[in-house]
Amino acid sequence: MAYNAFISYSHAADGGLAPALQSALHRFAKPWYRLRALYVFRDKTSLSLNPALWGSIEAALSQSEFFVLLASPDAAASEWVRKEVDYWLKSKAASKLLIVVTDGEVAWDNASGDFDWAQTSAIPQNLRGAFNAEPFFLDLRWAKVSEHLSGTNPRFRDAIATIASALHDRPKDELVGEDVRQHRKATRLAGLASAALVALTVSAVVTAYFAVQQRNIATSRALSASSTSQLGQDPELSLLLAIEAARVARTEQAEDALRQSVRQSFVHAIFAGHSDRVLRARFDHQGTRVVTASMDGTARIWNADTGNEIALLLGHADRVTDASYSPDGRSVVTASYDGTARLWDAETGDEMFVLGGHSREVYTAAFSSDGERVVTASFDGTARIWNASTGTALITLTGHERELWEAMFSPSGELVVTASRDGTARIWDSSSGVDVAELRGHTDEVVRALFSPYGEHVVTVSSDRTARV
Repeated sequence: MAYNAFISYSHAADGGLAPALQSALHRFAKPWYRLRALYVFRDKTSLSLNPALWGSIEAALSQSEFFVLLASPDAAASEWVRKEVDYWLKSKAASKLLIVVTDGEVAWDNASGDFDWAQTSAIPQNLRGAFNAEPFFLDLRWAKVSEHLSGTNPRFRDAIATIASALHDRPKDELVGEDVRQHRKATRLAGLASAALVALTVSAVVTAYFAVQQRNIATSRALSASSTSQLGQDPELSLLLAIEAARVARTEQAEDALRQSVRQSFVHAIFAGHSDRVLRARFDHQGTRVVTASMDGTARIWNADTGNEIALLLGHADRVTDASYSPDGRSVVTASYDGTARLWDAETGDEMFVLGGHSREVYTAAFSSDGERVVTASFDGTARIWNASTGTALITLTGHERELWEAMFSPSGELVVTASRDGTARIWDSSSGVDVAELRGHTDEVVRALFSPYGEHVVTVSSDRTARV
């Protein structure tokens, strides 16, 4: 399962509680070396604005182990909550449905073996008769008036432990103990790191104070030699060694190693944070930010100068194969094996639209030069052109006999070129979807196709070991 739990809720009633609940479940009893203790799906987009989002919701439901219903009168009346409950009851076990009451009333009638629907106002009607016995439910109505919902609030922490116990399938007291142990371990590690840093600082000060000049010179020369030996394998390490050699003593060898390593080292920033292979990285229009796409199912936006993470683009249910900026740098489009492309706000990382319609994996997604359209290439053998302002599909380009590796606009935006496993590339009119030209000649799949800077030529790259213009 991609997710341990799927949170279903009314945005109007629990738009503030749901994020706090999700965040707390991610952190509760989390080992210090892991990103999350649990993976919990929560839709943060107003579904009523874009009904096409149901495809991604359905995919997330199918990949979730538990269904957590934030029950309230608003949720009971919500068409989307009822739709999510219907899907769960048809495809999953009712025993995996957990109820968290946030408002209204919930009453169980032991005589009828069902909810007392005369008194119950927080449960959707499509749960009538769904349970053979009284289901798990937790009262969180008090959280509506609480101003502080975090792990430091004992009452909220106890509620999170109750839910996490069901999701982890572990006794609550055991899980609480694990949370305490992990917190203590993280605290100890922080203390040890601080102590180690202090010890290293003291050692450096003492060594610098008592070391004689000749010993400094010998150390500097040894570091310089190490820097030179690392020059071909690890330019960054070579530069660090040369800097240290010059700091210890400005010997001739240290200055020579420093000059060589500065010329050789090109590392400006390292973007570290993905938990699996990074498949794509692109700059924004100003070169100040970079967006990366990874097999861990996320895309991330980074500061190109410092390497600091700016935003995490979380929402895809499978590997993210492509990510790129709009020409004005305000939006990012991603492509994923979950069969969708998505548009994001590049400043906040918030999801704006899901481009759903392909029947198989989406491999690439790219903006037109004016930023008004997006073209996607899919393993379903089609490319699609979308309105970047609304997320609606405009044209489907059909004609290839096999999967598409790439689709790209011409510089003017009037044409689109596609590359396919059928051994051809094709050029299309982006307004009408008409197949303008078929580029044949390769004897194996065409994996890339790009326009020249002025759109006069196309270069194709193939597994047949050739490129053609």
